[in-house]
Amino acid sequence: MGDTSRRTVHPALKIAVGLHTLAITLWSIPQSPKVYAPLVYGGATQSELDRVPKPLPGHWILIWNDRLIRKGSPVGTYLMTTGLWQYWDMFAPNPMSNDFWVEAKVDFTSGTKSGFIPRMSQLDFFTRYRKERYRKFGERIHQDENKWAWPYWAQGIARQAFRDTGEAPLRVHLIRHWRFLLGPTKPLPPYKETEFETYEVKPEDLKP
Repeated sequence: MGDTSRRTVHPALKIAVGLHTLAITLWSIPQSPKVYAPLVYGGATQSELDRVPKPLPGHWILIWNDRLIRKGSPVGTYLMTTGLWQYWDMFAPNPMSNDFWVEAKVDFTSGTKSGFIPRMSQLDFFTRYRKERYRKFGERIHQDENKWAWPYWAQGIARQAFRDTGEAPLRVHLIRHWRFLLGPTKPLPPYKETEFETYEVKPEDLKP
C-alpha cells in the first residue's frame, strides 16, 4: 500500500472553488435600494442626482457591488451562463412584496377545468418539496419580458392535461393572480387577476 498521507487536492481545483465561492458571494449581496439607481447605472442628469439621498456607508457597498459586479461583469456572465446565479428576493433589506400565483384553466369539450399548475401552499410538505421547481419556474416565465415562452408553456400544460385526463384539450388559459403586500401590520388586499395568454391547442401539440 502506498503512503496516502500526503495526498492533497490539486491547486487548480482549489483556485476554481475559491473563485466560485467569491463569485456567488458577490452576486448574492443584496442589491442597492432603487432610490440609488442613478448612482448605479449612470446617465442621470444633475437634477436627478441632486434628488438622490446621501447613501449610508453600508449602502455604498451595495452600490459599488451593483456597479462592478452586476453590470455585465465576467462574474455575472459566468453565473448566468452556468445557471448558478441566486437572488436575494426573500431576505432583507428588500424582501419581495408582490404575492402572486399563476393558474392554468384548460377548456375541454366536456367543460373547463383548472388546477394544472400546482400551487405550493395547497400541497403537502413532501409533494411541495418535489414540485418546488415549478414555483421558481413560474416566478420567471410569467413576467412580460418572457412572453415569447408563454405558448410553449401552454403547450406543455396541454400535454400534461391530456395525459392526466385522457381528453384532448381545446385551449389553455394562463391567468396571473397578484397583490402587493402593504406591510406586516397592514390588512391583506384582495388578489387582482388578468389572463395573459390564451392558447389554441393544435393536434400536434399533444404528441409526446
